[in-house]
Amino acid sequence: MGDNSTPDASKFSKGGGNDARFGAPKNKLSRGAKDQLASEKKAVSGATEKEKSKKAKLLEKLQANLDANKAP
Repeated sequence: MGDNSTPDASKFSKGGGNDARFGAPKNKLSRGAKDQLASEKKAVSGATEKEKSKKAKLLEKLQANLDANKAP
């Protein structure tokens, strides 16, 4: 009576067998779809600090160039 040498079969899931699918397959997007998704996300979140500083430096450089080449 109280023999615990064999495990209770109700503790284990039934069926399934050798199922090698561990998760849902990943959705693979084409390069165009990835670029489209990235541009949509960037439009929502805005530019990063690095991009903002790079743009500011470029604008400063262009303005200095315009100021230096003004006609007298």
